[in-house]
Amino acid sequence: YSVFTAPDGKEYKWKINANSTSLVTNDSTKAHVAKYLPKNYIFNRRPGSLEISPAGEHIMDMILVTFIYMEMIRKDATDAA
Repeated sequence: YSVFTAPDGKEYKWKINANSTSLVTNDSTKAHVAKYLPKNYIFNRRPGSLEISPAGEHIMDMILVTFIYMEMIRKDATDAA
């Protein structure tokens, strides 16, 4: 998990799983802000995508930068396993 404070003053937390990465608010609501949907390798029907909810549109730049960083960490961990 990685927590950061965005320019709006709120804390957000990235959750990394083996197959997905998601961003939620780091408060009691744990509101969904963004989610990465990896490429579907089985059916090869859709490319990977980062979905940002309306709640995260005002910090889109921060979401993208921190997402790239978190994906690098997830990939390194997966490659090391």
